[in-house]
Amino acid sequence: MNGCSRTSRFRILTVLLLLPLLSGTARAQERWITILHTNDMHATFQPREATWIRTTPRPMIGGFPRLQSLIDSVRNIESPVLLLDAGDVMTGNPITDRVYGGAEGGALFEMMNMMGYDAWAPGNHDLDISQENLIGLTRIARFPTVCANLVNDSGEFPVGNRPYAVIERGGLRIGIIGLMSQELYGLVHQGNLKGLRVLSPDETLRKYAREIDGRTDLLIALTHQGAVEDSLLALKAPEVDIIVGGHSHTRLGRPWNVNGVLIVQAGSNTEYLGYTRIAVQDDRITRYDA
Repeated sequence: MNGCSRTSRFRILTVLLLLPLLSGTARAQERWITILHTNDMHATFQPREATWIRTTPRPMIGGFPRLQSLIDSVRNIESPVLLLDAGDVMTGNPITDRVYGGAEGGALFEMMNMMGYDAWAPGNHDLDISQENLIGLTRIARFPTVCANLVNDSGEFPVGNRPYAVIERGGLRIGIIGLMSQELYGLVHQGNLKGLRVLSPDETLRKYAREIDGRTDLLIALTHQGAVEDSLLALKAPEVDIIVGGHSHTRLGRPWNVNGVLIVQAGSNTEYLGYTRIAVQDDRITRYDA
């Protein structure tokens, strides 16, 4: 029978029919993750009066206890959850002058440990005291300090920072690349910045995005440079999926979608908690609610 029995032909046909089914099941499963985020907290660990409300008594808003309550509420009903901060934890309350754990303002980071932060990117005000104090804060933090474009003259990461972190959560491998504003030298006392260099945000982001893209399912840029600058960054670095930003104190009620990149930011002074829930499949965002 020309070298092929009827039974053999049946087996071959069965395999060919199963191939489309097998290729369909090979597609990655859609996975959901909730990203909670803060920025520009400025040591606002206590509630404060909402001065813009005309009725009296004005409500008290913000503060770390309320923030933790809200974070815990989300964690109780959704999983997995990732909690990020986009910088400027410091400056704005006398607690930043009080030493805790060997660093001024260290109590703020101990409270962030208690709230279960997963990563943060330092902002300009986190260098207001000194480089040494920022190093002390990063030692208190039980979560990574990510800032890829803040280096010293030797190209090393000098203030307890690393360029990125890869976190596994809910079956997803999430790459988080930190970035600092290129305007840093106009924002902080020059004596506090000796030996520091700020590299190009978009070139740095693209470099590390290429480095970790193959071993991640989701890429997040955690930036402290402002919403407008984040929009420009999205145009130049489409490799990233989401930009979680700070610095401009912008309250984005809905994400900006620029060049296919989602941009989010959550106001300032612990008045808001950013919430972004996304579905990821085959290394891209398929659905989101924020």
